Amino acid sequence: MKEKRKSYSANLKLEAINYAKKTNNHAAAQKFNVDYTQVSRWRKKEEAIKNARKTSHRVGSGSLSLYPLAEELLKEWIMNCCLRGIAVISKDAKCRMTSLLTQEFRLLYPDAVHNFKASDRWLDRFMNRFDFSLRRRTKTSQKLPKDLDEKVTAFHEFINNLQIIIKSFKKCGLSNALDDDEIEYDIVLEDGNKENKEIIATAKTHNAEVTERNHLIGINERELHEFYFYVAEAKIMLMIFKFENVTNAKYCLLCINNYYPCIC
Repeated sequence: MKEKRKSYSANLKLEAINYAKKTNNHAAAQKFNVDYTQVSRWRKKEEAIKNARKTSHRVGSGSLSLYPLAEELLKEWIMNCCLRGIAVISKDAKCRMTSLLTQEFRLLYPDAVHNFKASDRWLDRFMNRFDFSLRRRTKTSQKLPKDLDEKVTAFHEFINNLQIIIKSFKKCGLSNALDDDEIEYDIVLEDGNKENKEIIATAKTHNAEVTERNHLIGINERELHEFYFYVAEAKIMLMIFKFENVTNAKYCLLCINNYYPCIC
C-alpha cells in the first residue's frame, strides 16, 4: 500500500533548515523524521519559505495578487451582474479579466499581455481572495413548506372558480363582443338605499362601421365591498367581487347583447 504523502508547515521547515545549518541534513532529517533529500530541497527554497505564511503548508500560498486593481474591478463587475440576476460562469470571469488587462489596464500592467494566463488555478485564487463560490446543481432539492397541502388546495380552488367565471362570461357572449372591438369600462356610483347600493359598469363598444352603442351591466348586492376586474389574454373581462359579512352572496349579470339575465 502506497504511503500517504505528508505536508509540513513553513515554520517546521525553517526549524529543520536552521538545525541543518548547525549540524547537517542527515541529522536534521533524523530529528524531524523526514527524508534528508527533503531537507536539501527546503534549504534551496529557504527565501521562498521565509516569505510564506508560518502556518502555510505550500510555498507561495497567501501571496498577493499581481494585478490587484484589475481584480478589484472584476469583483465589482461580478457583483453588479449578480444584483441584476445575470449568471456569471468561470469562462465569463476569465474573459473579462483578460479584457481588463489588455484594454483598461494595459498601460498599468504592460507585462500582463504576455504573462497573464486565465487558468483555473488563477480563478481559484481569485475566488478565495474575494470569498466567491460557484453554484452547482445538487441532488438535494429545496425543502417543501409545511403548509404545502393547504397552498395546493387553495390554488386548485382558485383555478376552479376562475374557470367558472370564464364560462359564465362565455355564455353571455361577452367573449365574442371583445374579439374585435375596443371596450372601455367606466365605473359609476349612484346614490341609493344604504342596504342596497348599485354599481353600474358602463361598457362602451366602439366600431368604425356601427354607431356607438352603450350597454349596461347592473350588479345589485348588499354591502358590496370591492370591485375588481382583470383583462385576460383571451380578451375576456373577468370580474371578481369580494363581499364582507354577507352570506350566500350572488351576483347577476345582464347579457351585453340582449339585456337578459345570465343564468350561470
